[in-house]
Amino acid sequence: MVPMEKEKIIKSFLEKGYQVDSKSLDFFSENPEKLDVFFEKTKNIMVPTTINLEFIKSLIEEKKEVEVLKKFEFDTAEKSVAVENITKYFANRYENLKKHLTGRLELVNLISINKITPKTKKFSLIVMVKEKIDRTLLIEDSTGEITVSIQDETFDQVVSDEVVGMVCEKENDIINVKKIIFPDTPFKRDIAKTQKNVYTLFISDMFLDQINNSRRILDKISNINYEKLYVFVLGNVSSKKEDIINFFDTLPKSTYKIFLKGDIDPPIEIRNTSLSCLAALVKIENNIIILISNGKIFLEYKKIWKNQSSENVMLNLLKKRHLNPIFSLNKKISDEDTFIIDTVPDIFVSSNFDKPGFTNYKGTTIISNGSFLSEPIYWLINLKTREIIKMDFT
Repeated sequence: MVPMEKEKIIKSFLEKGYQVDSKSLDFFSENPEKLDVFFEKTKNIMVPTTINLEFIKSLIEEKKEVEVLKKFEFDTAEKSVAVENITKYFANRYENLKKHLTGRLELVNLISINKITPKTKKFSLIVMVKEKIDRTLLIEDSTGEITVSIQDETFDQVVSDEVVGMVCEKENDIINVKKIIFPDTPFKRDIAKTQKNVYTLFISDMFLDQINNSRRILDKISNINYEKLYVFVLGNVSSKKEDIINFFDTLPKSTYKIFLKGDIDPPIEIRNTSLSCLAALVKIENNIIILISNGKIFLEYKKIWKNQSSENVMLNLLKKRHLNPIFSLNKKISDEDTFIIDTVPDIFVSSNFDKPGFTNYKGTTIISNGSFLSEPIYWLINLKTREIIKMDFT
């Protein structure tokens, strides 16, 4: 497309009584077809004295109802698990999680392992846990490794291969860890909300090929008094394609549908958003970030923290800023660790891996879904108030 003469653009704005900055002028020069769109959008709204590019794009760019920010998945490409690949993988994990710990006020006199001397008494470390034995940990950083004794009550939450901060004291050549610091979420976070009554419904593990629950689900949804509704279906809908198609087709046309494929679901695309991965970070309404996940990720951790509820298992992993820290040679690895939780979600939800439940932590709502085969309890959230509403299908 031929660039539009800037004199003509300036004249068009002056005729409307507007002023425009240089970046906006360049934008319309390269995109003259958007000039009429912009003027149409500004007919009945307040316009700033000088129009800038940010204001222009906020009006004319198409807003995505659902934006996929990140997929959490293993590398599907065949890759030899060579020493150099594993070393690169862990170095990437360490550096990415270290940045959430550097600067923490609790980590006084922060040093590396190779700087510990016979005279060092009180200090802090940022390390990766190499091995857990009784009440001791073998830890490492890029400069070396060392064994420490743990006195902190959070010891039971520690797992192999995670990155943590440690407040230490050395007594008679024994390093005692007084406090373990997880990467965690920021202490102060605004609770993200919407201005209107927008709802999110999280449902999963329906197994429609075993129990026909569609009518009950649809009846429940029809009774929700919503202005806007997002339905997140977190997998295990049916092993039959026709069941999945029929279910999504019979949902109200006004709903936005997000489908995270489960283990039994065949490959299929649905209108709006379909995802084939273990977990995904999505944004809706331009400001609400939701981490949706397949519950099978958490089965290993449920066995470790067997006395904790599902939502607390998820909370432990959120504090680690990692969905799946324990490394196994059976898992395919990427050049970078894709399971790091870079962005703290406003809502963190999982399909069924134990009992349903929810908790809130520093502005994040954590939800574990039920299953129609065991305990069909699901959750509805009003994003305007952040109220959590129990949807009991029993």
